[in-house]
Amino acid sequence: MKEQSKSFLLAAAVLVVGIGLVVVGILSWPSDDEEVIAGKLAKLADVIAVTGEENPVMRMARLRNEFEEIFEEDVRVAIVEIGQSPRGRKQLAELGARGTVLYQSLTVSFTGQATTVDPATKTARTNATAKVTGSRGAGELRQDERDVRIDWSRASGDWLITDVTVRPKEQDD
Repeated sequence: MKEQSKSFLLAAAVLVVGIGLVVVGILSWPSDDEEVIAGKLAKLADVIAVTGEENPVMRMARLRNEFEEIFEEDVRVAIVEIGQSPRGRKQLAELGARGTVLYQSLTVSFTGQATTVDPATKTARTNATAKVTGSRGAGELRQDERDVRIDWSRASGDWLITDVTVRPKEQDD
């Protein structure tokens, strides 16, 4: 009889621990806005990467499709150093399609992400550092970093980028 008691207690303990783990798992499931936004930035980094396997026409078609899930239709982008401020997903995809002409390889990662969400207005702002590594040919990798500010809106139901500002590189004195 004592063995049955021990087995019952062990089974009950396992059940309690299992239920506790399920509750913790549900409560920590990545569903808050900052995690959704971080996921969108990771997707953006994957989407704009250049692997050398795409021609510009195919890349533009893919970017236009992928950008629908990342950017508002009338997104504004300010990149002082390229002398252009693309407006809208279409212009942004056209600019992104040139990546295969300029680079054999290109990767982007966003680090130091700090996102502030305003639930009342369904907007958010992310400040981060974009780390870019690319090769233009001859195999020499170049690396660069830029601070970026990314504004988001959830007015359409999903977090989409409305505005991107890439700050110019600080000059060494």
